[in-house]
Amino acid sequence: MLHQGDCFGEMANFANANFLRTTDVVGKTNATLIEIKLKVLEKTSAECRYQFSDAFLRILVNRLTIANTRISHLLAEHGSAPDE
Repeated sequence: MLHQGDCFGEMANFANANFLRTTDVVGKTNATLIEIKLKVLEKTSAECRYQFSDAFLRILVNRLTIANTRISHLLAEHGSAPDE
């Protein structure tokens, strides 16, 4: 579930150019979207690319943390928590 201000599609920034990734996004309300083409981003200053990469990495780490927590809770509920 995404919320106001969230983004999607950031993994394409780090994926291999030959890697095709698709995602379906369904809006429950009206939304304003902005698309940032990688070929255009590549033409920006190093500082601009750094800011985007930093933001995208923070989003990915946050999503991985949330996914890890959900998996841990599911495993604990089923008595399958890994030994620490």
